[in-house]
Amino acid sequence: MAITPPSERIWWKEPIARIELTWILIAFVWGLVMFFMMIYWHGAGEQNLSNEAYKISSTRFSEKAQAMIDEYTVREENGYPVVRPPPGSDVYLIARLWQWWPILELEKDQSYRLHLSSMDWQHGFSLQPVNINVQVHPGYDMVMTIKPDQAGDIRRDLQRVLRHRAPQHGRQDLRRRPGRAVTWRTHKHTGSARPRVSRST
Repeated sequence: MAITPPSERIWWKEPIARIELTWILIAFVWGLVMFFMMIYWHGAGEQNLSNEAYKISSTRFSEKAQAMIDEYTVREENGYPVVRPPPGSDVYLIARLWQWWPILELEKDQSYRLHLSSMDWQHGFSLQPVNINVQVHPGYDMVMTIKPDQAGDIRRDLQRVLRHRAPQHGRQDLRRRPGRAVTWRTHKHTGSARPRVSRST
C-alpha cells in the first residue's frame, strides 16, 4: 500500500505497463493449467485409493470374515487365526478396539480384494511408507484391490506409528495383534519394491 495517494486521481484509467500485463497473463495461464491438472490427476493419478464402499451391518461383515477364517485358516499364533486365502479372492479384515482381526497371509505379486470394516468406532488404517491411509467406518464395507510387492515387514500400531523390519522365512503376512497391527512379509526381497494399492474397477 502506498504512503501517498496516486498522482492521478482517476488511476484506474491509466494504461497498464506491458511487463505487468505479461505477468498477469502468465499467472492466469498457470492458474488454468493447475486447475485442469487437478481434475485430470484425480482420475489419472495412482495416488487415489478405491472409492468402492457398501453399506453393511457389523453382524453381516463379521459373518463373511468368519466364513473366510473357517475356510482358509492354516494355523494359529497366540490365539489369532492365520488365514491364507487364494490369490484373487476377497479377504476380510475386522477393525475393533485395540485389534485388527485376523492375521492375513498373502502371496507376493498377487492381487486381492481387501474388505475393511469396523465393529465399533471409526478406525484409521495407515500403511507407510507408501502413504496408504483409509478411514474405516462401522456399517460400511471399504473395498480396495491390493497387490503386495515388498519384501520385509511393514507394521502399524494403534498410534499410527509404523516400523519396517527385515524379511523372515519367505512368507508375506498382513498381521494383526492387540495394540499392534499389520505385517507384510513376502517371498523374495525385491529391494525398492513396496506394497501397492490400486483402484478397484
